[in-house]
Amino acid sequence: MKNNDHRDSVKKIKSLWFVSWYPSREEAYGGDFIMRHAEATQAFCDVAVIYACPTSRSGKKYEVAINPSSDKNPLEIRVYFSDLPKPLRFLKLLRFAKAHAVGLRQLKELNFGKPDNIHLHAVFPAGLIALCYSFFHSLPLLVSEHWTGYRSDDGSYTRSGFLQKTLTQLVYRRVKLAISETDKMTSVMLDLGLGSPKKFRSIPNVVQTELFFLKKKSNSVTIRLLHVSTLGERHKNFGGILNAVAEIAKIRQDFVLTVVGTGDEMEKWKRQVADKNIQSFVHFLGGLLLEKVAEQMQSADFFVLFSNFEGLPCVLLEAMAAGLPVIATETGGISDWVGEREGILLRVGDEQGLQKAMLKMLDTFPHYDRTHLHQNIKNRCSYERIGEDIFNIYQSLVTSFNQTIHYL
Repeated sequence: MKNNDHRDSVKKIKSLWFVSWYPSREEAYGGDFIMRHAEATQAFCDVAVIYACPTSRSGKKYEVAINPSSDKNPLEIRVYFSDLPKPLRFLKLLRFAKAHAVGLRQLKELNFGKPDNIHLHAVFPAGLIALCYSFFHSLPLLVSEHWTGYRSDDGSYTRSGFLQKTLTQLVYRRVKLAISETDKMTSVMLDLGLGSPKKFRSIPNVVQTELFFLKKKSNSVTIRLLHVSTLGERHKNFGGILNAVAEIAKIRQDFVLTVVGTGDEMEKWKRQVADKNIQSFVHFLGGLLLEKVAEQMQSADFFVLFSNFEGLPCVLLEAMAAGLPVIATETGGISDWVGEREGILLRVGDEQGLQKAMLKMLDTFPHYDRTHLHQNIKNRCSYERIGEDIFNIYQSLVTSFNQTIHYL
């Protein structure tokens, strides 16, 4: 790793981020994994984030919220613009563009200076702004893609409209480099004809390993299973977990499933729990702050995620960082992170396999090496590791781009 003197010397690199998702007053945890990438990168160079967010809470057309930069936090400029209904989509697009213009004006007033590169996170919808800005200011463009919609088991990209597909193709023609969460996600993008292999790098999500760490567990007769998600059926297949719990409860009663998360389907799940008569085996905690999620992971015995599709879920990495063996489906890039030493992998939708895995894990969870689980994530996903990886990409990109400009 780099020493502090080196970090001070690399502050010359400035990166301007246009983000399609980011935490805001509208959605506190929306795109929080992008925010953690920004925080990690800020330790090595100057980062400014501009996020345009539609809102119905303000009487103003445009409202700016600024979070100043520090050694640990990037400069964040959130521009809230009054939302419009779908039939007025074109006007909404104009407001979206104007919101970014407002954000860029604020960036200039804050004396951020000329950026060395443009880093786009998730192509749609912010890709339009990033594409135009990088072109007119002759700046290298990078893109980090986080959307599972490109995957065939999700299929959202295939079903998307002409505008979104065209924008995506234009962005990937112009980008100097594309960053995906996993090698499997890179393969998905290449199969769709987006970019070439030499343009892609894989960098995983960031884990706050100083928050998700090993903690001595209290002796308890009840075994604690944990699930953390948005609880959506199509994506997270939470109904499959409840079905497995109901079957296992017929065999043994020494466990409880703790559920962290909220969503539109919450009332449906509570009704199912009542209908299956498993109220004593399932405890809903609702949405929790990250610090409280870490506490739940540190007191749990193992983690369960039964998703139909994923990229590289932060909660899975965080659970392992807290020393939890995991049960997960073999989707996205999960198989690159979960082997025999980390837990049990299942086929998507295999409820019988889930029941068997949960029964097995109820007996074998104490045998997993918790120190290995934590250290593996710390080595691969810590703030320092991810920040340095992104900075090295910036340094190489800016150098090669400047040389190209010089020869022109």
